[in-house]
Amino acid sequence: MGYPGQMKGKTRYTGDEPDEDGFIEWVKSRYRAFFWGAQKKADLVYTEVCAGFPPPAPWPYLQLQIGYRIFESQGPKGMVEVAEYSARLKGTII
Repeated sequence: MGYPGQMKGKTRYTGDEPDEDGFIEWVKSRYRAFFWGAQKKADLVYTEVCAGFPPPAPWPYLQLQIGYRIFESQGPKGMVEVAEYSARLKGTII
């Protein structure tokens, strides 16, 4: 059984948009943008991606760049920072 809609994705996090119209949703969006760390933002993005792949589909692969940090999906573990790539983006060598 194949899943033709599943591709390896690589993208850059460009910001947070409100989920719906309204002032409260806008405030929630600004809160996430300013106070959530990169790991929590990556987990939120991956949760939303996984919602498009209902079971029994395999876990989708995603590589997400947030600032100078790169995260890769690790199945049920969620998003994990890849230190090797993150260090290269900052210009340092491990």
